[in-house]
Amino acid sequence: MDQHTPVFGVDLFAFWHEDVFGLESVEAVVRRGAEEPRELWDVLLDRIVASGVSAIELTFAPFDWRTGAAAYGSTRAFLDELGGRGLSVCGGYLPALERPEALATERRSALLEDVRAYADFLAQAGATALIGSAPLRSTRGSVDAVPVDLRTVQALSDPFHDVGRVAHAAGLRFGLHTESHSAMWLERDIDLFMLATDPFYVGLCPDAAHITLGGGDAVAVARRHRDRLVSAHWKDSTGTISWDLTLDESVHVAHRAFCGVPGTGVVDWAAWTEVMTAAGLTDPVLLEVDAIATPVQEIRAAIEHLTPLLRAAPSAA
Repeated sequence: MDQHTPVFGVDLFAFWHEDVFGLESVEAVVRRGAEEPRELWDVLLDRIVASGVSAIELTFAPFDWRTGAAAYGSTRAFLDELGGRGLSVCGGYLPALERPEALATERRSALLEDVRAYADFLAQAGATALIGSAPLRSTRGSVDAVPVDLRTVQALSDPFHDVGRVAHAAGLRFGLHTESHSAMWLERDIDLFMLATDPFYVGLCPDAAHITLGGGDAVAVARRHRDRLVSAHWKDSTGTISWDLTLDESVHVAHRAFCGVPGTGVVDWAAWTEVMTAAGLTDPVLLEVDAIATPVQEIRAAIEHLTPLLRAAPSAA
């Protein structure tokens, strides 16, 4: 990468807000994606281009590859539309891995069939990474709480290895994302999963904000597992979050009050930038912020904050 011209991307979850589309709710955004995908994606792409990034990480529907293909008529037409706007696909998030039922042995073949189709599309798009998170932990202290111990990690490692093999066959690298309150969140969790999984098939996608929310040191984690880094989410956090929240879908909303774009929290971005530059993960710099009303402004502010740090960082070895 030209050290004086940083390249930025964004995970599309940043645009997961009704105000971005002039709608009344997120549910209305999802309906628009199902009923009028072209209308939704035209607005989405306008906003992405306006934010100043040139790469995207696909995510949940309707910001996924299938809805994008439906919007423009085919996967080839979708990629042509992106290219015509100066955009590329750098990776894709795989939401299914968050659902324990999708990882069950009896459902594995269906999961892997979907992963194979997704990975083939990402490879066609020129992407390099497939990313997914572990399922949520059990609510702390609940009657049926299941601890995250070696047995838990070993059981999850099997489907993760399967996904990693499919990704590898498509020419991609698979990385586990450090989602808050998931089975792979705390520094100890991350170390366990990296120990239990084969580096040939499973890597790491550290999210600076989520590691910080758990009381961890995001820079230390990235340094410790530099050889496993597949991608990274550049997101900030204002500090730690409670371990004692009720762990269901609502917890993801709770995270948002603590998260923001780089420069709005406590992450040491100069040190993080040095680690990521050395690891070759700054082309693009993959920004993330969770579902905000003004993503264009926030992303542009993050680019302004990070650009001097990227220009000052030593070149990758």
